[in-house]
Amino acid sequence: MLLVIRFDMDADIVDVPQVVMQNMDEYYQEFYAWLENPENRHSYWHDNSANGGSKDALWFRSDAFLEWLNMQKVCKDSKAVLISDGVLDWDRSLPSISF
Repeated sequence: MLLVIRFDMDADIVDVPQVVMQNMDEYYQEFYAWLENPENRHSYWHDNSANGGSKDALWFRSDAFLEWLNMQKVCKDSKAVLISDGVLDWDRSLPSISF
């Protein structure tokens, strides 16, 4: 199923299995818990201290959510995949979440 992942200025279109859509709130919360846990040294942590920011800042797009879905084996029968990124105009009738 197509899902729009909205960001500040644009959105990514992803394809996820039905189970993700049925449990979106749960997966959304679990993803953020994983993403923000400093013990998880995934590739989305960045040292931004040279620019006056936090030493450990999170920089991510929908690829992080897709990686988590696939890594957690939420998508058992088929993988969650990126269809289009940085989209400025999309079908507003599609289900969406915001990051």
